[in-house]
Amino acid sequence: MARPPWFPMYVADYDADTADLSLEEDGLYSRMLRAAWKTEGCSLPSDRIRLARVLRLEQVPDCLELVIERYWKLVGDRLVNHRLSREAKGTQARQIKARSGGIARAARKQDSSNHPSSARATTQAAPKLMAEQEPSRLQAHAQTQLRARASQSQEEEPRITLPPPPLSAQDQPTRAIAALNGGEGRADSLRECEGSTPAITGLAERESPERRDEELIRQRLAEADRQKAEARAAGWAI
Repeated sequence: MARPPWFPMYVADYDADTADLSLEEDGLYSRMLRAAWKTEGCSLPSDRIRLARVLRLEQVPDCLELVIERYWKLVGDRLVNHRLSREAKGTQARQIKARSGGIARAARKQDSSNHPSSARATTQAAPKLMAEQEPSRLQAHAQTQLRARASQSQEEEPRITLPPPPLSAQDQPTRAIAALNGGEGRADSLRECEGSTPAITGLAERESPERRDEELIRQRLAEADRQKAEARAAGWAI
């Protein structure tokens, strides 16, 4: 497994171990740690020429031997820093653990989704959800039907037309009709008809055939009175 591009650096520990180093020595040691971390075995070559090339040094500084002697150990032909090697192993162990945990969680999730009990629970939950939603749908449907029936009943409700009230004896224009037919008592009948004008006028307020007949009678009586007046003015005998 590839090592991550970072390494844990505990600042308090590092400062305690390098408190007496000069700026050049501290910078050289820090560069050696970074270069070793990028190698496969977390180590550096012991050959000074090759080491200077790995550390990108134009020439080998005098402080190199002091830093190697204090912080690095020779293992075969490689220089090893024990603290750096320990951190590399710990980082690799954590990577393996995290990867194994992720694989295990993915496997458990896959197993739970494929397990029959999970499918059965999903199947059982679907009718329950439908049962919870069914009352609201039924209630909305019932309300729609009630509104439709109420609207239909209002449209189909028959209109009741009340018949006109019956005419009383005093409202019936019998005498006026007799006056139109002529006779000896024509003048008296005319006067009686003129006296019954309020009764006839009251009939005009009703929407009925009797009202039209009464209006016609009044017009004929008025015409008869006019002709009578003209005859008297001309000296004709009536």
